[in-house]
Amino acid sequence: MAKAKGINAHKVFKLGKAAAKKDQRNLLFAAVLRATAPTLPSDYDFDITHPGIPTPMFGNDTHGDCVIAGRAHQTLRFEDIEQGSVADDRG
Repeated sequence: MAKAKGINAHKVFKLGKAAAKKDQRNLLFAAVLRATAPTLPSDYDFDITHPGIPTPMFGNDTHGDCVIAGRAHQTLRFEDIEQGSVADDRG
């Protein structure tokens, strides 16, 4: 028998991923998606249905932190969804 090469070449145990086991009883994600997926609107603007959420710069104008500022704006929207209001002290 030839000695294994590469990822399977280990003297104590076999490394690597085992072959996939196909079973017809497994639930396929596509079937679940077809059965439960709601009809989605073509577009949705959260700020129209939830007015009054502040959109401060969060330092993006001076530091260029658009990813962090965007995440902070998303947090304000989550706060409005979960608590029904947004805290006023955004100092």
